[in-house]
Amino acid sequence: MQDNDADLLFPPKAITSLRNLRGSAWQELVDRVIDLELLAPERLAFVLFMARLNGCTTCQADSFRAMRGCIQCANQTIRRFRGTETELLICYSDSKVEILRYLQEEKMSTKQLSKDDVIKALSTVQEPELHKDLVSLNMIRNLEVNQGKIQFTIVLTTPACPLKSRIEKEARDAVLALPGVLSVEIKMDSNVPNDGRARGVVQLPIRNAIAIASGKGGVGKSTVAVNVAVTLAEMGARVGLLDADIYGPNIPTMMGVQQLPAATKEKLVPAIAHGVKVMSIGFLVQPGQPLIWRGPMLHSAIRQFLSDVDWGELDYLIIDLPPGTGDAALSLAQSLPLSGGVIVTLPQQVSLDDAHRGMEMFRQLNIPILGVVENMSYLELPDGKRMDIFGTGGGIRLAELGGVPFIGAIPMAAQVREGGDNGKPVVLADPESAAAEALRRIAQDIAAKISVAALQGDNSVSINIVG
Repeated sequence: MQDNDADLLFPPKAITSLRNLRGSAWQELVDRVIDLELLAPERLAFVLFMARLNGCTTCQADSFRAMRGCIQCANQTIRRFRGTETELLICYSDSKVEILRYLQEEKMSTKQLSKDDVIKALSTVQEPELHKDLVSLNMIRNLEVNQGKIQFTIVLTTPACPLKSRIEKEARDAVLALPGVLSVEIKMDSNVPNDGRARGVVQLPIRNAIAIASGKGGVGKSTVAVNVAVTLAEMGARVGLLDADIYGPNIPTMMGVQQLPAATKEKLVPAIAHGVKVMSIGFLVQPGQPLIWRGPMLHSAIRQFLSDVDWGELDYLIIDLPPGTGDAALSLAQSLPLSGGVIVTLPQQVSLDDAHRGMEMFRQLNIPILGVVENMSYLELPDGKRMDIFGTGGGIRLAELGGVPFIGAIPMAAQVREGGDNGKPVVLADPESAAAEALRRIAQDIAAKISVAALQGDNSVSINIVG
């Protein structure tokens, strides 16, 4: 050790200075390691990890790096690490695996692992939304234990799980904490549960049907429906999109499709765009032709869009309802019991009043309300300031008034309009935009709520996933 705090290997006393250089997961790791004994495997792994990251083994005592001191050098290394926090933690996990392998080879860890040991460890890991452990939820499949090498599959309840990375990390950490574990290989898969509801008059192989509604037109209901459907499909789910807005069928334009494939002898075949099966009255009428239908005709049309279309098996059917509280929602509720409904509103008071009526319509029809989405929440100006064109906080107030969750707010953005006009939704056309990120979070939240309701509701069904 030199006077300037330089060492040929990474000094453990430098660990404390690294705590606040990354996010919460990194801070938790540093806090945990600091409290361990010097020869604890996790602490040894951290020293090895930092020594390699810093290049300590190549550092010369008379070099400029050594003259700066280990603490300054380590701080610079962590700040300049170009990967994500998750990637940084994976580097640490790799060092931990190596330390444990060394300890095993030195006969410091001689326990023979069994599948029961791994299952017991995984039973301490909870699914954050369901608040039950992975084992009791039957999410652990294809478990293999071979001389300290562990392999298994985690089957999520939706491919759009927003906490997928967290679940994987906690499962990995739980298994790595077992003595004798040399490596952990985890495959992430998904199987969307059925909501357990009988599908009414129309019997369809649809696991979950979700209605997107609004109290009035012009609030961006179709935009939400399109981007939610595309997001779920992009994440691996089987998704259908039904344009039930008979009087304003905009979905074909927004999805970039203008006609249906050739029909079979028995049924219409939905169009496919961006991985989503699409059906709309817009495919069946001449452009610009108005539809003047009364209730019975509307009911019949919606029934046909369900029973006479070859949807195939779907994890989610996203339904874009007409604005208001008319016959379409009633026809759907009678034909296809819905897993849940989402209310789209603007922040302004007039929109809130109409949206509240839509919420009460869902309640009267016994449709579970998943939550409220606030569209056109604000406009971000070039200088970074926000302009609340339609007011502020309206969506949250509506959710509180109705006693339902607030799912998210979507900013105003030209990219959203452009994506709808060009047939390429914003989550695909400009995935890094604030609007796209908000819409992806909303889709993930909806999928999570559907999974929770399916597994915890009175009508829940058992899930048996064959590995």
